[in-house]
Amino acid sequence: MLDNSQNVLVTGGTFNHVEHRGMPAFLQLRSAIADGAMHDSGERFDPPKCYPGTREVILKQFLDWVIEHDRETFLRWLYDPVGAGKSAILQEIAEMCAKRKLLIASFFFARTASVRNDEKRLIAAIAYQLAQSIPDTLPLIEKAIERDPAVFSRSLDSQILPPTRPTL
Repeated sequence: MLDNSQNVLVTGGTFNHVEHRGMPAFLQLRSAIADGAMHDSGERFDPPKCYPGTREVILKQFLDWVIEHDRETFLRWLYDPVGAGKSAILQEIAEMCAKRKLLIASFFFARTASVRNDEKRLIAAIAYQLAQSIPDTLPLIEKAIERDPAVFSRSLDSQILPPTRPTL
């Protein structure tokens, strides 16, 4: 406050030091997520589920792929027509992985939910869950947000690639 001052005498004064640094990075992250997108969100209660005894083959294939250590790909895509049960299958897989402590993050899109019908909140939601699942990642995520507080308003590529470069 009085940098490089010498021989200063202050009497009867009142000092107010006000500093504004903006919203802390974790709170920025928290405000950018889509709560309802997570597999265990109260907003999605009661989420779609597979009827007991059905879809066991595909559920096993997905779970085996998750557990497999030397897999060739780290992304698995499930596609089918609207109403075929993709959300139910993926909900079951997310719950199975969560029970086994294998789930790091989940995001369920919904055409009718305004914050889950596009990718705008995807990266923030994944980063938030990553910080919750693997606490050692929180300082890296916070640093990326501090470096660019507007990161969540950028394109999907800009949200993924630049923040991870210093850590790769």
